[in-house]
Amino acid sequence: MMIRNKGGIHGFTLVEIVIIIVVIAILSLIGMVSYNGIRKNAAKSAVVSALSDAQKKLELEYAQTRTTMGELPEAAEDVTLTRIQKEGVHYSNLSAVQNGVLFHMICRELVADPYYSVIHGRDGHQESTVVNKCDDNVFAGGILITGWDSITWSVPIQKSELQSYIDGVPEDAWWIDRQDVIRGFYSELMRRFESRGGTWPIYSFWNTWAAPNNSGVPYQPLPEPDPPEEGVYCIQGVYADFPDMVFIITDQDGTPREGNCPTS
Repeated sequence: MMIRNKGGIHGFTLVEIVIIIVVIAILSLIGMVSYNGIRKNAAKSAVVSALSDAQKKLELEYAQTRTTMGELPEAAEDVTLTRIQKEGVHYSNLSAVQNGVLFHMICRELVADPYYSVIHGRDGHQESTVVNKCDDNVFAGGILITGWDSITWSVPIQKSELQSYIDGVPEDAWWIDRQDVIRGFYSELMRRFESRGGTWPIYSFWNTWAAPNNSGVPYQPLPEPDPPEEGVYCIQGVYADFPDMVFIITDQDGTPREGNCPTS
């Protein structure tokens, strides 16, 4: 209580002052905790929103291009997104022939996908197949990829050879997306080949007529793939002021959740 005398009020006692200071400190602490909680919730919302936007963009990209390798959308200023990209299937310790088998298998995948093989005329109606076959004419010394530009790729096939071809594909005044489709075909062929365990140069394919009792290079099936990866991609988001609060989203789980993307 305050001390009074004949002259009026002299002030608070020492005990009262201490109590007031303690109360103010407690209220300040409660306010700081509440403020940090609000900031933390806001940071979480920003990260979760950025992750959801990123996944929507990748889903749209895949529907249009069959890849998820494009740029992530721009996030809020204090949000950092990091992506770990995986192919989903990977092979290790391939023999020379198995290396060629993998290249051939991916080539067939792309031929079967109209995005990488069908081109369109300027009138918007005409269509044509620009790359239509890679499953015939396989021989130990090379592979024939058939289309408008039929090419026999002879071993050893170097990555630089394919890249030079990509760089030299001309534009076409009528077939307006011919250049993009051919470049996309070979670029995706190289990307999938590498991401699934293929190595350059490719030294051998096989002879289709080869058998155990015949001469030639026999076909060798691919080995069992490595243990399954945890999805094709994982996007990790973090807010600058809360580096320990990490959220992720993957192609297998469309809901952002706390955690870290696997690094291997």
